[in-house]
Amino acid sequence: MILLIIFVVAMALRIILNVARQELFFQTSFLKPIDQSDDRTSSDAGWYIYSAKGFLSGKGVASMEKAIVPCCGDTKKPIAGFIDRKEIDDKYFVHKAVPPLYTLFLALCYSIGGFNILAYFIPQLILSSLTCLLIYLLAEEVFNKTVALFSGFAVAFYPDLIFWTSFARPETLFIFLLVLGFLLLIKGNSRKNPFLLYISAIVLGLASLTRITLTPFLPLIFLWQAYFYSKNRKENFKVALLMVLIIAAVLLPWGMRNYIVFGKFTVLSDEAGVLIGTIESGEQYTVIKINKGYNSYDILIIKIFVFIKDNFKVYLASCWDRFVIFWSPFTHVMRPLAKVYKGLSWLIIFPAAFWGMIISRKKWKRGVGLIIAFIFYYSLLYTMTLMNLNLVYRYPIQPLLCIFAAYTFYRIYTRIKKKDRLK
Repeated sequence: MILLIIFVVAMALRIILNVARQELFFQTSFLKPIDQSDDRTSSDAGWYIYSAKGFLSGKGVASMEKAIVPCCGDTKKPIAGFIDRKEIDDKYFVHKAVPPLYTLFLALCYSIGGFNILAYFIPQLILSSLTCLLIYLLAEEVFNKTVALFSGFAVAFYPDLIFWTSFARPETLFIFLLVLGFLLLIKGNSRKNPFLLYISAIVLGLASLTRITLTPFLPLIFLWQAYFYSKNRKENFKVALLMVLIIAAVLLPWGMRNYIVFGKFTVLSDEAGVLIGTIESGEQYTVIKINKGYNSYDILIIKIFVFIKDNFKVYLASCWDRFVIFWSPFTHVMRPLAKVYKGLSWLIIFPAAFWGMIISRKKWKRGVGLIIAFIFYYSLLYTMTLMNLNLVYRYPIQPLLCIFAAYTFYRIYTRIKKKDRLK
């Protein structure tokens, strides 16, 4: 009954507030055609939307019409230099600008519901509401039912996660897969159930094909699994190795496709080049511009290291600024109303979450430590890159922070009850 209530509340909030946001605040139709771009379907979302449309046109994964260049807006401008593209014919080209899974998700939605916002909003509405239930189950697994109850409702009421369900962006799908992967991983370890662990490997592999930001974290999952699964190190290594092979099998088709099309075997997308690509394009949020020939380096990681070496002091200052922004309530690019609701949700969740991570240290071996490691890994990843200052990059860890905030409130509640009993 509790899970059903959380699900219904989450669904209702996501329907009512998304429609109200569009109809009342922006005074435009919620069902505005996708071709009439707004903030839900513009900019980065265009890569997914029009790649899905290209796929449905029979041109293959990550194919787009040449006239559509989502990253630039002006179709006469060239695509940013860090994005590979290859022409299919006079009208279409293929790319690896973004990972493939969300594109395929959108293509499935459009094939069933037509090329409109409802086609993807309804599935994302369901996924976002189910994420609240997964957070409940994850919090119950690592803490208890009381913590789980607050966690589930906190995610259901979290404004960022509510509004993002109407955006054609991969975060809703990615967060669902990420939380499901962690839940299966931690349950599999607590119950010594290899089947759950292998399913978690599939889910985490799919999450990596949704957002490449998870991919560099996968080796840490392997090490954690090899160390904590049981006291039998040999058994641990076998289970961890099989999980690695499963994840590799999930990622392999994308890597093979990139090798066949571009001659580069990589499971990453060109989003991995955002550090170099963004600063070369001189976008408004970037504090550093490259004016040297970094394109002469073929390997991305070499470009990055050479850039950091040549701009070390400025880069270090930028990292500090980005770290502060990542953990701040809002940025200067937000609208006034957004600052209000983001500030309030930050005050409720973030301070309590930090304290919850500290006081939960005795439970770190039960999977709590792995969740905390992912939270700080994500913070470090954002800090060290030069993406724009939009806090959407923080969204994937916000449901996890809700769990630790809930644990803090639970501890406060139990202490108050204990004092009352003593009186």
